Amino acid sequence: MARAIAESRWENFRKCPRCTYVFCILCRCLWHGAHTPCEIKDAQLAVQEYLKADEEGKAAIEKRLGPRNTEALHALVRDWEREQLVLGWINENTTACPCCRTQIEKR
Repeated sequence: MARAIAESRWENFRKCPRCTYVFCILCRCLWHGAHTPCEIKDAQLAVQEYLKADEEGKAAIEKRLGPRNTEALHALVRDWEREQLVLGWINENTTACPCCRTQIEKR
């Protein structure tokens, strides 16, 4: 699962053909690698607003953001959905150690 998430983050890699600056399309910062999530201010709020909106509301958000930022928002939504799946699996299939709280797979 972690490999799939890392591969999807490569989709965020961009390199300027003119100056060769490499950056993340989501956070617009220097490329931080496929294994490091973006630190986008208010990203969680943007994802929640988008997911709660009806189709008309989503279209309005996408129009306001423009195509490039809409692509970035959709990537954030995909990452959030994957994270929710992982957290769901962890909650259903693991238990916390009573001493250190490390999650341990149930058998």
